[in-house]
Amino acid sequence: GDWTVKFLYPDLYAGDLDELKEALRDIKYKMNEALYNVNSVSDQVSMGAGSLADAAQSLAEGATEQAGAVEELQATITNITSNIEQAAEQAQESYEQARKYANEADNSRAEMKAMVDAMARISDTSNKIGNIISEIEDIASQTNLLSLNASIEAARAGRGFAVVADQIRQLAEQSTKSAVDTRDLIEGSMQEIKEGNQAADSAAASIEIVVDGIGKIAESSRSISEISKDQANAMDQAEQG
Repeated sequence: GDWTVKFLYPDLYAGDLDELKEALRDIKYKMNEALYNVNSVSDQVSMGAGSLADAAQSLAEGATEQAGAVEELQATITNITSNIEQAAEQAQESYEQARKYANEADNSRAEMKAMVDAMARISDTSNKIGNIISEIEDIASQTNLLSLNASIEAARAGRGFAVVADQIRQLAEQSTKSAVDTRDLIEGSMQEIKEGNQAADSAAASIEIVVDGIGKIAESSRSISEISKDQANAMDQAEQG
């Protein structure tokens, strides 16, 4: 088993012993060469194993870093998903609020239309009252004419009839004055009603614009809510992946 042994007296071997000596020497040389090669390969394997161990360590460290990065990415996706879900809920609430206000505005529009119709009827009634006042003025004018005729007859008939004629004249003057005052009031009311109608028409038009605008906002909120829900579902799938 000692492959370093040497022949102490190589010259003493002769004949078949010399051939045996040479054969043993060749075996020793070849065995030493084989052992040297094995040792060299072992060194190379050892170096390769060391490199492989280093690579494995680096790979393990990289895998650890990747695992940490994946955890951070998952946490980020979770936060984004939560934010998107909150945005979807808020968009849904905005849609419901906008729809509620749209319904209320629509009711206000109907009430405004009813008020405009009522003011139109008041305007028609005022016109009829104006016609009645014109008839009252005609009656007052005729009463004044009658009073004048009565005054003329009173000059002929005497004092008693003159008193009656004077009362008729006073009544005619009062009727005329009342008719004029009433006409002024009616005309002022009609002017105010006209202005009120214009203001109501303007307000109705503004409410119409507001109702349409709120309706559009409600539809936009609904679209945003649906998009946010789709994004939340996509982020859930990404998080699962």
